[in-house]
Amino acid sequence: MGTRPCKAGGCAFPKGWTLVLPHRSLGPSLGKGFPALGDCAVFVSPGASGKSLGEDDGIMCGIVGCVGLSTSEEPALLSLTHRGPDSKGKQSFDVAGKVLWLGHTRLAIQDLSPAGHQPMHSRNGRWWITFNGEIYNHLDLRRELSGPFAGHSDTETLVELIAERGVRETLPLLNGMFAFAALDTQEGKLYLARDPFGIKPLYYTQKKRSFAFASEVRALRALGVVGGPDERSLRLFLTLRYAPAPSTLWQGVSRLAPGHLLCLNVGKETHSLARYVRPVQTRFSGTMDQAAEEYGQLLQQAVRRQLLSDVPVGVLLSGGIDSALVAAMAREEGKELPSFSVGFGPGHPECELEEAAETARVLNLPFVPVEVTPEQLREALADIVQTV
Repeated sequence: MGTRPCKAGGCAFPKGWTLVLPHRSLGPSLGKGFPALGDCAVFVSPGASGKSLGEDDGIMCGIVGCVGLSTSEEPALLSLTHRGPDSKGKQSFDVAGKVLWLGHTRLAIQDLSPAGHQPMHSRNGRWWITFNGEIYNHLDLRRELSGPFAGHSDTETLVELIAERGVRETLPLLNGMFAFAALDTQEGKLYLARDPFGIKPLYYTQKKRSFAFASEVRALRALGVVGGPDERSLRLFLTLRYAPAPSTLWQGVSRLAPGHLLCLNVGKETHSLARYVRPVQTRFSGTMDQAAEEYGQLLQQAVRRQLLSDVPVGVLLSGGIDSALVAAMAREEGKELPSFSVGFGPGHPECELEEAAETARVLNLPFVPVEVTPEQLREALADIVQTV
């Protein structure tokens, strides 16, 4: 599930609920990184804190960390509070004579207890992790581990899997969206990893004797390691409407490419970068009917896995087939989800509120329409620019 914040000022969403957009492959896109409104989305309510989330909040956590910097970590953590309002944590280490710290801001979706707090360490104490995302098959993976476990979060499954098999052997096993940093305190190595589709963001910068990473550039700026605008990347952005990874709009700041693993040797102050995703060469050889049946089973499995949550979940409807299928399959799983839809009101052919309402009626789902006006979009423009 990827994320986008709800920016409809004065909208009728239940207080504190937040928009979550599942895997990009389940729905069309309006452009690079912008999923179609209403296609294959769910809402999740606040976590254990019970707080109402701010307007810039999506379903996400924030990760940050650095090596060899003397600046305070608190401003960087504060800059990511909108990503994780439920709690924040940090942990410092002495690695090869250098100060290294990991930070995390949490939005609690799975395991709302303190057992899900991050940064989190493995049982043997060798590995520490700060993690953003969701591992949809973590319960399957957990059954392969010995335990005992302190809680039931996917983060704990991930750090114990890494402790048992290593980072490189773990990554191909993961089904989900994620960006994480894992520290091997025994070998003095810091690993950064990003999911194969690049749903979760991860930025980093390396100078002569320092290294830093974060979910957003604003956290790196809070650490004082961001230079001025990168003119070449700006030209790419204006030409392509996005800056291809690893380019960013800021000098010295790189974006970890989707499906890649970075390994920093803290003592040697060097890092390696490699792609862990491998091309799939299998081809389906059945009939069209068999293909449709198998696709339906896989989609049902994806919906089932993405309904895993310790807080209430809702579905975002458009007037199209994709979101209707997701909602219908959620019903087949026994979930009568409240449904929501965003539109521009009468006179706009792009508005699909009526079609979404009909889908909700057919599926017998509670329906909440939200109308966004041009004035609300103008009021939100500054926040949108800041987020980008």
